[in-house]
Amino acid sequence: MEPEKFWMIRYYTPEDIDALLYFLSVSYARSKAGERAGASGAGKKGKPSPEDAAQQRAFMEAHQPIWLWLLANAQVRLACDIERPDSIYAWAITSEPNVVHAIGAKYDTVKLGFAKEMLEDLLGDRLTSMQVVTLELPKIPGERPGGTLPGGAIMSRPARWYTDPTWLLTRMIGDSK
Repeated sequence: MEPEKFWMIRYYTPEDIDALLYFLSVSYARSKAGERAGASGAGKKGKPSPEDAAQQRAFMEAHQPIWLWLLANAQVRLACDIERPDSIYAWAITSEPNVVHAIGAKYDTVKLGFAKEMLEDLLGDRLTSMQVVTLELPKIPGERPGGTLPGGAIMSRPARWYTDPTWLLTRMIGDSK
């Protein structure tokens, strides 16, 4: 018999906005896009230099309109504590049956070995079907039984997923007219 999960899957509500804006900003800053912008240290323990902090803040603030648009227009599913549904462990932001915008998991879930299963619960059949990825997805770092995947990731990007950064841009521009 499989052990009972301590999380549930639910949809985003407006009460989640502050947490989601922070999670999305930090996880995107840790992606290749954040690395290129010099913002990849965002959210890490320890005090960054004033220059690094300013660069991280600027990167995160510049992307806030994207996060707000996604929260208003995409499907946002959250893995949360069963007993405290306001405690978010992982997230997936998707559109249509074949578009993935953002995924992520809190570091504690990675350390404890639950992040991969939570993301699998959030993404379901998307993991085995063709998906358009609109943003650079962060690596979900950490150890897993049997070792780590390349780059320390616990979850490989599915082979049938491909990146199209214009998908999101064309929708956001179309909405602003």
